[in-house]
Amino acid sequence: MPTPSERSITLCNAGCYAVDAQKFFHWAQSLKNDNAQHEYYLTDVPLLARADGVACAIALADEVSVLGVNSRAELAQAESKFQDRARARLLHEGVTMTAAGNGVSGP
Repeated sequence: MPTPSERSITLCNAGCYAVDAQKFFHWAQSLKNDNAQHEYYLTDVPLLARADGVACAIALADEVSVLGVNSRAELAQAESKFQDRARARLLHEGVTMTAAGNGVSGP
């Protein structure tokens, strides 16, 4: 059961790590599955890094920037969201865009 302090956390781990690969795999090999689910949690890697004296930090990102893509349909959704954001940014910066068709060619 989560504590009130844990319930107050509004951040979500997107599972993105920027770390030296050799160090990451060293820490990953040290992971234990001694929890109720008997699972290995990559989210424990920063704890292991901190124990080795390595400074850790988080980067805040909006959820669209860190969408998971596990299928071609999800890739199409992520691409559409990226294009919408890019289009809005460019229009805001004064770029004029015109629709050039649907991108499909054929007879």
